[in-house]
Amino acid sequence: MASTVPFPVLHPIAPTEPDCQVCARTPAARVAFRSLVGMLVLHRLRTVRGWYCRDCGLAIFRAQTGRTLVAGWWSVTGLLGTPVVLLANVWRLHTVTRLRPGRPGYALSPAPPLDPGTPLLHRRAALGLLMFVPLALVLIAAVA
Repeated sequence: MASTVPFPVLHPIAPTEPDCQVCARTPAARVAFRSLVGMLVLHRLRTVRGWYCRDCGLAIFRAQTGRTLVAGWWSVTGLLGTPVVLLANVWRLHTVTRLRPGRPGYALSPAPPLDPGTPLLHRRAALGLLMFVPLALVLIAAVA
């Protein structure tokens, strides 16, 4: 005997892809970008993680990496940790840049996406890369 349902089964409309937690655009990827700030002897590590679209993820990457380039070198532990944090951020950026351009998701009043701004190497923070060369030379001379 076939069972019949006396009422239609309604399936809720659910997003098939996650939304960006900043602007509610889709598609989004779960990423975590870190910044390292050196403080003479110690350092402070700050992590920003969540679901981000391509534009918001790129903006957060540039902000976190720029902060690390400027302030990461100013501690003993930061000398070793800054290159690791920079490489990890670049590795995670690949997850965000593979996303297609965002489109409005299912949110009722989405905010605009974050402005990625100028490329990282065109910012003043890129001068922090110049800090690495003299510090690496000093470190090599100290070891030798």
